[in-house]
Amino acid sequence: MDFSEDKTVVEMIREKYDQIFMAEKKVADFVLENPERTVNANVSELANLSGVSDATVIRFCKRIGFQGHYQFRITLSRDLGRIMEGYSRQKDNGENQTVAGTFQDYARKISAIGKHISDETMKQCVELIKSANYIHVVAAGNTTHLARYMGFRLGRLGIRCTYNELPEYFLNHINLAEPDDVVFAISESGSSKQVIQALELARDKGLKTIAVTDHDTFAGATRACVYGKRQGIEVIHGAEISCIDSSRKRKAHLLCYLCQSPDRLEGIFKITRGHRQKAAALMLQKVMRLYPITPEMVSRRAQGSTNIYKQHIMHALLDAGYTNEIFGDLFRKLFHPREGVAYAPVEYPEAAEVLSKIHEAGGVAVLAHPAVYNSYDLMEELVPLGLDGVEVWHPRNQPDDPERLSAFCREHDLIMTGGTDFHGFYTKSPSPLGTCTTTDDQADLLKKRCGRYR
Repeated sequence: MDFSEDKTVVEMIREKYDQIFMAEKKVADFVLENPERTVNANVSELANLSGVSDATVIRFCKRIGFQGHYQFRITLSRDLGRIMEGYSRQKDNGENQTVAGTFQDYARKISAIGKHISDETMKQCVELIKSANYIHVVAAGNTTHLARYMGFRLGRLGIRCTYNELPEYFLNHINLAEPDDVVFAISESGSSKQVIQALELARDKGLKTIAVTDHDTFAGATRACVYGKRQGIEVIHGAEISCIDSSRKRKAHLLCYLCQSPDRLEGIFKITRGHRQKAAALMLQKVMRLYPITPEMVSRRAQGSTNIYKQHIMHALLDAGYTNEIFGDLFRKLFHPREGVAYAPVEYPEAAEVLSKIHEAGGVAVLAHPAVYNSYDLMEELVPLGLDGVEVWHPRNQPDDPERLSAFCREHDLIMTGGTDFHGFYTKSPSPLGTCTTTDDQADLLKKRCGRYR
């Protein structure tokens, strides 16, 4: 590599990202998110932080154009030094230099982008825009201002377009789009929301039906239904409702599927959100006394969520360098229910009450992962109250749990479901979408059962 070549490590990674292997992408992702931590890490440390082997780190460095890790680290150090030099120059030389430096930085970035877009590709994009019936400009977070500006400029050119920073609005526009419409998506990170990724994964895996159940909200499931229609996937609308088995002082989850009047459950959701917000605020205050993180750091990791969870606080601690994993020693130290120094309990409604509310709202009630929460006694108590089914197949089951649960369901004529409990990055052990599924015949029974509550 020629060190005189004015190309940063970040630019080199993005240029080669699609060509490197999955394990090497783990290193790439860590470097892009944590350049300052990377420059201070040796091969073994970077491998540990990225969750790969030492050999993978070396291969990654060579794959993106370096002779080895040492050259990669020196170049990254040079890049970070330039950034700090720029900040220093701006501070020393006053406002004029700051403005000039800002424009030079943007010019360099635009030039780098231009190197990777051919004239033919640009012409094709222009033709798509010119021939479109409607342009739907979508963006979220810190790129919404670009969507507004682009929508305004297209309108000035006489091109019909929609643009709105609220997902509920632009999802509705896309849902009603015609075949000749064009969606123009803007993303600084290049990544999609988890709900989109989940549906694309489902499509790639050949799944025909997928049930999406957010915790104590229908928000994610509603968006998933919109995207599912576009992807050709049947989405079963649902929610996973947190509750308590007070007789045994154990937490439990009830799944609500195919709810016909979702608004009737909004009262329970609102109360739980309020309790969860109070607990999260208290836990964050306790953590901030121990570690110098800010509420903004946590909120950034909670974007798109209806609440701040313990995992979001842990993600902020990971960003700040106090841990290299979400679930580990630090999580247990802070948030263990009995011994955690920052733990605050959340108040939940009674399981029997939630079951009744689900039926009042016209939903099908399924007890989630009873083997995980040891909800066997609760399961028996809920049957005479109208329990519709049990989640039999789950990634955290023990080997004999499915047979025990299946036998119980057959005895009491209950629907048997399966769930991956997919939480993306926030999981203690990997569970890819489709790890545990519901058989077609049981899915059909689930759809038929909702007719009882019409």
